[in-house]
Amino acid sequence: MASLLERMNIPTNSLGPVRSKQSNRGASAPYNRANRAPRGDVDSQWSHDLFESHNSLSARLNVTPTAPKANLNPIAQKAIRDATTGSRTDSLSIKGAGSMGNVVEVTGLVGGTTAEDVAAIFKRCGQITDQKSMSNNRNDPRIRITFKTAASATSAVQKFNNQPADGKILSVKIVGASATGTSLGGRLGGSDGLDIVRDEGSVDVLMNTGEDTGSKMRSDSLLNSDPRAQVLLAPPGADPADYTQTPETRGGGRRGGRGRGGARSGRGRKRGGNNGGRWLFLFAVLYAAALLFGMVFFIIMYSDLESDYINPIDFCNKLNQFVIPEYAAHAFLALLFLLTGQWASLLWNVPLLAYNINKVVNKAHMYDATEIFRTLPQHQKEAYFKTAFYLLSFFFYLYKMIVSFIAEGDA
Repeated sequence: MASLLERMNIPTNSLGPVRSKQSNRGASAPYNRANRAPRGDVDSQWSHDLFESHNSLSARLNVTPTAPKANLNPIAQKAIRDATTGSRTDSLSIKGAGSMGNVVEVTGLVGGTTAEDVAAIFKRCGQITDQKSMSNNRNDPRIRITFKTAASATSAVQKFNNQPADGKILSVKIVGASATGTSLGGRLGGSDGLDIVRDEGSVDVLMNTGEDTGSKMRSDSLLNSDPRAQVLLAPPGADPADYTQTPETRGGGRRGGRGRGGARSGRGRKRGGNNGGRWLFLFAVLYAAALLFGMVFFIIMYSDLESDYINPIDFCNKLNQFVIPEYAAHAFLALLFLLTGQWASLLWNVPLLAYNINKVVNKAHMYDATEIFRTLPQHQKEAYFKTAFYLLSFFFYLYKMIVSFIAEGDA
């Protein structure tokens, strides 16, 4: 049968079709390393190109980046400028200084007078917000005083102008108005804005309208200026008599005074009782904790005896030395409750106290090495019962102690 090559008229000794060796050497191969983009320095600091400044949205839009502006109304913006701008507080306004200025200039002073000396005298006319010397010549001082209100400045001119002082005649005149003390930042005062709080103890002075009423409270100013204003002594709809103190409610009169003294004496007696009760129950808490740990020690010893970790003679000799102290401690605590009149605590301890006394009377309280294995289950039940009793007693005494402390605080 003819092969495929013979049927295609191809010589059998041929290698078949051969790919052309011509290639376009001008075109770059898809994986040509020589034409790759140069890599960065692997030892340099890594940065993401998407977050570089030249790649930001504003840079791509050719817009200069600016800080966002707060959406505030003009009144709020003016208040912020007055509070934060420091350059305005020292500026002077000459216009209208003759009628409403609050800055006075004092001349005719003896040489060596300082601004603090003048402020110490002129503060009688009103609050001073600033004082400074305007002259470099110590022999001819010129002091400028800034008052908080224009009325104080006018009062200073009327009181000290043309007055003799240290052998010379003072010259006091209003030279302008300053925003120091009138703007929000100046009225607060200080770099942190808390000078007014430290000096006055309140910020109610910020409500001062400039009127010298003798009071710094806004309510007093309203009462003096508006005849319709009134002070509410009680919430609307309530009886003012319930909110007004009278001599009867204050315990006035000699008879009321004795009654108040009697009540005070009663509180004193109650306070003394609470004071003794809290120390008693504090002692009882410590006692109950010690007895509780003692019972835990007994239970551990019972477990050692059952496991043959200790022989019966050593076991009895070790526990017998703790039996009488445990009974005595519990009886002493019950006696303290009896003497101090803590009847509830005494009744709580009476059953266990009677049980211990009965064992001592019947001489069944000591451990016998010859009978210990026969009576061990009974001793274990007794230890479990006492452990639970002392644990409950611990929390009961702790509760009573806390109640005593609270009663002492209320008294």
